[in-house]
Amino acid sequence: MAIAKQIKLPSLLLKAETQRDFSVKIITSTREVSDEDLATLFSMRKNEMWQVLVAYDDAPDTLELPTEAPVITGYKSPSAQLRSILFVYWEKLGGENRCDSFNEFYDGYIQNLISAIKQKLT
Repeated sequence: MAIAKQIKLPSLLLKAETQRDFSVKIITSTREVSDEDLATLFSMRKNEMWQVLVAYDDAPDTLELPTEAPVITGYKSPSAQLRSILFVYWEKLGGENRCDSFNEFYDGYIQNLISAIKQKLT
């Protein structure tokens, strides 16, 4: 998959911390950016991407950036983990022998969970 958008911004590394799934959360800050760069930045939200960090003293005039999107394997978002475990649970309850499909089971289970949380809030 070819890279469709890229943006180069000066930034300050504010925080780097490991997560429970062994990924690393990186928080940076940048000074004011142009409207065009800001639009590009916001259009990239929630997309997997390459991130190149170069210390200012070592920054070359040009950076050779990858031309292909990264392939991230082994990571599941919390919602994907929940869906996977509910599929296993659905199978243990009878799976395809049940009168409801997995999608129907999943939707119903999530709606019940939402209702239970809403009741706790009142």
